[in-house]
Amino acid sequence: MGARGWEALAKHLRAKGFDPVWARDRIGLIRASHEQGRGDYDLFRARLLFPIFDERGRAVAFGGRLLQGSGPKYINSPESPIYHKSRVLYGLCQARDAMRQSGDAIVVEGYFDQMALYRAGFCNAVATCGTALTAEHVRLLKRFADRVLLLFDQDDAGRKATVRAMDVLVPEGLQTMVVTLDAGEDPDSFLCKHDADDMRERLAAARPALEMFMAQTLEEHGAGIENRARAVEKILARLRLLPGDIERDLYLKELASRTGLDEALLRRKVRPVAQPSVPPRVSVVTARPPAAVDSRAVAAAPSVALKAQRILLRLLLSYEVARDEARRIGIDELFDAGDMHLLAERAVALPAENAPLEEKMRIDDLDATQQGLLSGILIEDEGLYAENSDELFQQCRETVKKERMKQRLQQLQGLMREAERGQDFSGLANWQREFQELTRRLKG
Repeated sequence: MGARGWEALAKHLRAKGFDPVWARDRIGLIRASHEQGRGDYDLFRARLLFPIFDERGRAVAFGGRLLQGSGPKYINSPESPIYHKSRVLYGLCQARDAMRQSGDAIVVEGYFDQMALYRAGFCNAVATCGTALTAEHVRLLKRFADRVLLLFDQDDAGRKATVRAMDVLVPEGLQTMVVTLDAGEDPDSFLCKHDADDMRERLAAARPALEMFMAQTLEEHGAGIENRARAVEKILARLRLLPGDIERDLYLKELASRTGLDEALLRRKVRPVAQPSVPPRVSVVTARPPAAVDSRAVAAAPSVALKAQRILLRLLLSYEVARDEARRIGIDELFDAGDMHLLAERAVALPAENAPLEEKMRIDDLDATQQGLLSGILIEDEGLYAENSDELFQQCRETVKKERMKQRLQQLQGLMREAERGQDFSGLANWQREFQELTRRLKG
């Protein structure tokens, strides 16, 4: 349990010879006081502490629950050189053997939920550490389990967390199931009232996440034609995430049966967009790629530039300072024409309000591809970029610029060959000068 004094840990670390700068700025165990005459104070004072271990059993952070007084109910150690919350699952080092044996991983939202399940004999349970399930989490789970049971709170926040978790689990080919409890219940409170056999029945009754999402989305949107169309677009965006053709085929048949829509139409809507050809010319002044190049067309094989643009969009969705910089330099300099360009334009056009920008971006007039792209970017943990967001923004901007110049160099090589074959020596000289200038800028 955390000490009740303000400076007990800070004094202890000083007595042991630890540099307070290390404990404060690098690991975040103590904080600098802003009150005159008071030194560093303990971050986790008067809190019940939960040691957080990585998958190898090494302590990397702490979670702390408030026991009395005011303040956040839970706080976690900040990101540090040894702790990245998007890559750590609470309880994984204790759960991994049970996961291997059963093939299942139970994912919950809180420390108490994980401990309640473990105490009841469900040793394959893990919890996220104050963040949504991320791609890094999924890669960890995939090493130990084939199936994931999502056991989240039965409220609006829990349902949203379930959808986001589904969006990151499904593309990895993990069988994703949803366990439902009674309204207002969480795993901890359920096990206080019921025994392990009751929980076992709930786990056995888990339904596929996509099946539940389909049913809930159709029900929530109602029977009106316009509402039903929006519901189908949202469902198709998730079906597009499925890596297996057979499973996608079965869901499309089910969706056609539930909605009365033509199955062939649904198949055309869910089919990946074909990649268009690239026109030969592009402006050298802006070094912007041709307008016909659509980012959705190359999403199947992400380029270096496309990866940089995904990070840029994540930064725009997270930080007002990034949106200000994008407004200053212009979206065209950062994004190719296509879906990411459109989403970036909407992000920078929104005013700075208290409502979360991410929620305001989930607008109904996005098509299925755009919704899938936005969902995939939103599930990436913004905390990964928090410490160096300004520097990362400029690095990604430079990457996009250089990749466009490389693309232009490839086009120029083709244009020079054509000019040479057609004996267009004036054109050849122009292409050569442009080629040499771009080469010089790239090397510089």
